[in-house]
Amino acid sequence: MIKKQKVLGIVPARSGSKGLKNKNILNFKGHPLLTWPLKALKENKIIDKVLVSTDSIEYQKLAIEYGAEAPFLRPKHISSSSATTIDVLEHAIKFYQKQNQYFEYIVMLEPTSPLTTSEDISNCLNLLHKKRKNADALISVGKLIDSHPSFSIKIDKNSFMKPYVGFKKFRALRRQELEDLYFLDGSIYISKTETLLKKRSFHHERTIAKEMPKFKNIEIDSIEDFYIAEYLSKKFL
Repeated sequence: MIKKQKVLGIVPARSGSKGLKNKNILNFKGHPLLTWPLKALKENKIIDKVLVSTDSIEYQKLAIEYGAEAPFLRPKHISSSSATTIDVLEHAIKFYQKQNQYFEYIVMLEPTSPLTTSEDISNCLNLLHKKRKNADALISVGKLIDSHPSFSIKIDKNSFMKPYVGFKKFRALRRQELEDLYFLDGSIYISKTETLLKKRSFHHERTIAKEMPKFKNIEIDSIEDFYIAEYLSKKFL
């Protein structure tokens, strides 16, 4: 709980990844990838309940083995690649509401961001609660540096490079000259439950950003991402 308000931690874990086969159960530092967000949520004293929403019996058993709840398998209509995250979260929230269990905050972690820790969760929850008069949701972000759009180029049909944004001809920019820009890094999503159900999104006019350290900005969508994340975890955590 945070100030007597209950918090539900949710890890969505659909089977059948198309990009990196079975990525949610790849062996990451001795444990399936899926279990790392469970570990972060279970270790956090603010989180009241940890749920895995999955369509896989294998993932369901794994979640229970690692101390999470997995009381249902997702219905087919929210198990396809076209189903939205909000559909999945809404289904989980209403499942508990039917049992007269209500949560003021939802924290969502994804298996593809295994470097998120219990401390990160606490920092983000406390920040959102501190700003609760003006904010209802929080999303983690990373700072754009190497991939800043000012460094982007276009390539014409003859293979010549063209500037993409900001100027008509090439100009050597220094990093300190760049406008600060950020991207959603996937580490953590938090919302007041009522607002999430109403807005059906974490992104709205009452969402604040929490910048994460660069080494935590990695999301595992490819085998290259996987090895980079494993190295970063060993180096920094």
